[in-house]
Amino acid sequence: MADPFEILVAGQKVTGWTEAKLSRKREALTGSLNFSLFYPSTPSAPTLRAVKAGAEIVVKVAGAVAFTGSVDARKAKGRAKKSEGGELNVSTSIGKDSYSIEITARGKAKSLIDSSHSHPTGTMKQVTSADIVRKLIAPHGLKLIDNALDTIKLEKARFRDGASILSEITRFTREHNLLCHETRDGSLQIIKPGSEPRGADLVLGRNILSFEASQSEDTSNSSVTVKGQRTGAAQHGTDAIKRSITATLEGSTPAVFRPYVLQLTGDATDERLKARAQAEFRERQEASKEITVDVFGVTQSGGAPWDIGVKHYVEIPSEGIFNDSLARANAGHQKKRPHCGENSDGCYIGCALHGRLSGAAGKTGDDGNGSCSSAARKRRDGARYAATRAKRALPRRSARECRR
Repeated sequence: MADPFEILVAGQKVTGWTEAKLSRKREALTGSLNFSLFYPSTPSAPTLRAVKAGAEIVVKVAGAVAFTGSVDARKAKGRAKKSEGGELNVSTSIGKDSYSIEITARGKAKSLIDSSHSHPTGTMKQVTSADIVRKLIAPHGLKLIDNALDTIKLEKARFRDGASILSEITRFTREHNLLCHETRDGSLQIIKPGSEPRGADLVLGRNILSFEASQSEDTSNSSVTVKGQRTGAAQHGTDAIKRSITATLEGSTPAVFRPYVLQLTGDATDERLKARAQAEFRERQEASKEITVDVFGVTQSGGAPWDIGVKHYVEIPSEGIFNDSLARANAGHQKKRPHCGENSDGCYIGCALHGRLSGAAGKTGDDGNGSCSSAARKRRDGARYAATRAKRALPRRSARECRR
């Protein structure tokens, strides 16, 4: 049976870690990993030499790759005291002399967040969004998966000096109503809304344990209007100046009149105006309706890890939710008792999936069989209780020892 959560650095499995958290968000473009290791006493020899800044790191969930990146930083904390004879006192109990290591890592696309563009002229002509993204990420050795196949071309694309590559990618893909995120293997993927792959259904009472729903009108609008101008040399007169496209919410009434108007940069063709209006309208409608659900299972019913950019059917009858949900972020969280085995009974294993259904979201819990059974809840609660007992069992000095 595959390990439910496995960390590999430079191809070698990391053992002895006590807590790990994996998070991936579409808006952040790349994912992040944080995990910690604990030792009852400070080792006298170098520990985990391979786990250092810049080292390649991979996380597998149930045997499938869930994250690919490199170590950002390693932070160690420890203390050793000397005995009366002047020799190092290596304690075998958990106390002041303990040693801990905290590791932080990000996905391969982190260089797009930390860098600005390196284009020699800062300008590209007659290009699609995919052409722009491919050119910007080429110096960083990243692979582009173009599943959008967008054919809208920009007459001229200008890059801003000093702006991060992430902001430039977001700007040009958003103008054409495209979504961009990092895949589990570290590639960059572009998709068109409505063409996302489908994942497992999430149904209250079947695999949803609990939920939170937020529905508001703070960011929703009855209509979104995008204005712009034609920039081509052959474009003249009023038709080149007064150009706009409006996207209107179906079923809206004058009682909810709440318009929003924005300006499009670049050549305002009908295709670009429409795509930008659709993107803005979609984002504002999504932000007005968010749902978070807790479910069982570190993987979907088919065995694949939870992923972003995947559409799920979400059913919560009490809130009238019977819609599709696009997962925009996911996170996994696993805890172990100090020095408990890699697959020891009682180790708490958890995972989380967040998203929006026009905005929906989700989390995964710890059972792994996709069912919301009482036995699963007992195992989960028992694991949490065992972890709490392990923490309380740490040795404490008596009052007499303190007075000494």
